[in-house]
Amino acid sequence: LCTDGRTQRLLFTQHGGQHDSGCLVLTAGGVTIELERHYLQGRCPVCGGRIIHTSKGYFCEHYGEEGEKECHFHALGILAHRAITEQEMEDFLAGHPEILDGFRKDNNEPFSGFLVLNKDQMLAVSSRICRCPNCGGMLYVRPTGFRCEHYYDADHPCCTFFYRNYKGVQIKRHMLEEIVKNGRTKDAYTFFRDDGRLYPGYLELNKPQTRIQIIEQV
Repeated sequence: LCTDGRTQRLLFTQHGGQHDSGCLVLTAGGVTIELERHYLQGRCPVCGGRIIHTSKGYFCEHYGEEGEKECHFHALGILAHRAITEQEMEDFLAGHPEILDGFRKDNNEPFSGFLVLNKDQMLAVSSRICRCPNCGGMLYVRPTGFRCEHYYDADHPCCTFFYRNYKGVQIKRHMLEEIVKNGRTKDAYTFFRDDGRLYPGYLELNKPQTRIQIIEQV
């Protein structure tokens, strides 16, 4: 303690008999107990504090505090009937959440989406990806593909539909945004032929901008 400013891991016993791991830390005011907690690498998207993984989910270290450091950010470990893994949470905190499957609505209907921060500073799921290149409506991700919100509109139908997988290449959120914005992917990807052979190619929009097609790299 005197040499390093803290002890090695110790086991503390609370009044109710509960055991917690931690260490003794030397401070300007004396010696304090610092209980061991599991922190994620990413930082709180609201205040920049550390994120603690608890039995209930993911909480900013300043959650529940009073005063200037108070922060309301927290994420339940189960969201829309689906467990959120640490890696998925890390991707969100790093600013590049990926599309996740396995969510379910209250009526048990499955849906897909990616993690976002809502207006209440809580973790939520959004299925909105980007604007449809054909009609300007919103493209939503679904378990089997990306579909324009006007796909079933009787008055102004739009037939834009993109699959989630093209010959072994999984379409990620940033890839679809790039295709819609630029008309094709910047990078080439490796696709599978029907007989198992591999070939490089790009993903690009067709002329009506309602489908994605593969263009072989020359």
